[in-house]
Amino acid sequence: YILAQKQILIYMKPEGVLLYVYFFGSTLLLPMAHPGRVLDLDGIQLSILIASAIMTMVSYLSFAEALRHVEASRIGVVVSLGPLLTLASVRLGAMIFPVILVPEPLNIVSAAGALLVVVGSMLGSFGKREV
Repeated sequence: YILAQKQILIYMKPEGVLLYVYFFGSTLLLPMAHPGRVLDLDGIQLSILIASAIMTMVSYLSFAEALRHVEASRIGVVVSLGPLLTLASVRLGAMIFPVILVPEPLNIVSAAGALLVVVGSMLGSFGKREV
C-alpha cells in the first residue's frame, strides 16, 4: 500500500488522493448507510463524529506528506507499530479506567505476532540510510 501510495503522489497531490478516497468510499458505502441517523446524534456524539472526520483528514495528509520526504520502508516500520501502540494504550487505559475500557484479550498467537512485528520493525530500522 505504501509503495502504491508513493507512486500515486508523483502524479497527484495528497488532497486529490484524499478526495478520491472519500468520494469512492462514500459512493460504495452509501447503499448501506443511513445518513438520517446523524440527526439523532446529541451534541457530544456529533462533535466526536466531526472531530473524527477532521482527524482522519489531517492524519492522511500528514501521512502523504511524510511519504514525500521519507523512504517507504521507514514509513512502513512506523505504520506497522501503530496497532501495537493502540493495544498498549487500551491496556493502560483499562488499568486507569477499568469500568470504561476492556482490554483486548490476546492469546499466544497474537502475542507472537506482536513480537514478530516489533522485531521486524527493529530490523527495518537497522537498514542502510541513504543521504
